[in-house]
Amino acid sequence: MALAVSLVHEGPAPAFMSTELYSALVDDPAKVKVDIPSLPDSALKEDLMRVSYQYLSCRCTVQQCLTCQHIVGSLAIKH
Repeated sequence: MALAVSLVHEGPAPAFMSTELYSALVDDPAKVKVDIPSLPDSALKEDLMRVSYQYLSCRCTVQQCLTCQHIVGSLAIKH
C-alpha cells in the first residue's frame, strides 16, 4: 500500500526501486532515459552496448551511401 501511495502522490521512490523505474511508473515511460553503463545486469548491458554500436555503425553506413548517391546524382547527364 505504501508503494501505491508513493506512486499516486509522486512521493519519494522506494529504496528498492531504481530512480529510472520509479520515473517510468510515475511519468511517461518513453521520456525516461536509462544510462546503459549503470545497469546492474551485465548480460543486458553487453547486449545493449552491442546493439547501440551496431545501430551507430549502420547509421554511419547509410549516411555514407546517401552522400555517394547525392554525388552520383549531381554528376548525372541530363538530356
